Amino acid sequence: MKRAKVIPLFAIAFTGLFSVGGCFRVRDPNSTGYGGSTYTPCVCDADCPSGQICDQWTGECQIGGSASGGGAGPGGAGAVDGGRAGGHGGTPSGGATGGTGATGSGATGGAGATGSGVGGTGATGSGATGGTGATDSGAGGGAGGTSMPPTSCEATSDCGSGDCCVSGTCRPLPPATPLCHFNSECGVGARCLDGSCQPGCATNADCGTGDICLSGFCQPNVGGGGACVLNGDCPVPARDTCINGSCHGACSSDTDCGPHDICADGLCQPDDRPHPSCRANADCSGGRTCVDGVCRDSCRSDADCCTCSAASVCGLGGFCETRGEASPQCQLSAECGDTKSCLDARCI
Repeated sequence: MKRAKVIPLFAIAFTGLFSVGGCFRVRDPNSTGYGGSTYTPCVCDADCPSGQICDQWTGECQIGGSASGGGAGPGGAGAVDGGRAGGHGGTPSGGATGGTGATGSGATGGAGATGSGVGGTGATGSGATGGTGATDSGAGGGAGGTSMPPTSCEATSDCGSGDCCVSGTCRPLPPATPLCHFNSECGVGARCLDGSCQPGCATNADCGTGDICLSGFCQPNVGGGGACVLNGDCPVPARDTCINGSCHGACSSDTDCGPHDICADGLCQPDDRPHPSCRANADCSGGRTCVDGVCRDSCRSDADCCTCSAASVCGLGGFCETRGEASPQCQLSAECGDTKSCLDARCI
């Protein structure tokens, strides 16, 4: 029977008393009369035979990783593992590689004292890396990954911001190029929202392919058309492309498309271009004047402009114009910030 291991308590008590004086040799109580030594008690590495180090947790000399690595380890010693202790917290100059653990100590980045652990006596594996923890403690564990935006979709709403669902795949939208600045550029009953014209409508039939009539204006269908996911879902033998759940036909000119579409990049898409409301004064009613494709009232002051219309400001040349035309704030919604939209050159 081996003598009870009382040395660790002895070592802890005397470490504080003699810390200013360095290490001192402790006699092995198993060295006589008990069938030979099974371990060597220690307070620091100097108490151990050559090739061994002092395990600060057990107070025993162990055959483990070197304590000469210098500097703190990469994340502290790991939690207790299949080895004896899998690299417990060591001295400030604890080895950078840790000791050998049964299944790799340092797997979770267990807390070390002031540096990486000096290593246990486990069978295989290694406490090499510890966790990725904060300074010398391994407290933080491994770093988390970053989430990736979705790549497959059935509608644009399935994709991340700035992407569009095209044939079942989220693709980045090209940089927005404003087509209009003011409502007046888009024709009678239409409006300019976020740099694109939205025609006035009563039903979905008044809108281009893939758009829906919402609040009296043709707008993109955020929820998707529901007619397709892949190009193969579109009718044959047409060479249609599935965009946001709607089949868009191939084209070479506007005449290949429906009445509310234009041919853009070889596909029929909703017509969101500006359209003049007049070409000459004869196209205007009530004595108004055709100015830059828009029928306008003449004025000398704001009081001459009809307050029941949006053109309530007497502007350049003595013609009534909207507040957005008189003092534009934006052309794209991105210029407004927060959750505001750019409508008729005003952030609302």
